[in-house]
Amino acid sequence: MATITPRTIQAGQATITIRSGLPDDAEALLQGRREEAGASPHLVTQLDEITESVEEQAEWIRKRTDDPNEIFIVAEATRATDTRLIGSLALDVHNRRRLHHRAEFGVTVLKDWRGLGIGTALIQTALDYCRESPNIEILALGVFHTNTKAIALYERLGFTREGADIDYFKVGPNDYADNVIMTKRVKPRS
Repeated sequence: MATITPRTIQAGQATITIRSGLPDDAEALLQGRREEAGASPHLVTQLDEITESVEEQAEWIRKRTDDPNEIFIVAEATRATDTRLIGSLALDVHNRRRLHHRAEFGVTVLKDWRGLGIGTALIQTALDYCRESPNIEILALGVFHTNTKAIALYERLGFTREGADIDYFKVGPNDYADNVIMTKRVKPRS
């Protein structure tokens, strides 16, 4: 089972716990996904495409936590007596031997919680996981070319642009966005 050791950071008046996702997080995760899909122009999944039930979302989380090559982590904010999920990161490792040295991830933080270091903490946790993994040498992601704040964050964390898939996302009639491919080597070549 791929899990992480929980860690905490402070973000204003909130304590943020970065921890492994649990099937019990399914309902809150779906709520957050719907909230973000309605608010962010930089997500692939649109609001009307989120059709999973709570049970299906719980099974998706369970499969990730049962697979030793994947992690799913969440950022949980606690303020006074209120606790809620405010971000998540899913990391996948290819199961083919010629690609097993490479992992890819997607990360999201709810709009009201951006700019507080939560995305950085989620990605740093994933980087630490990759460094400890016996196989992972490269961590990769794709990002809308229009998501300049996310690109700046990835670059601050040492990711470099490797190229782009031109017109990868169709965001509207005659309106496209490129998929910027970014990577970071977490171990030297072996």
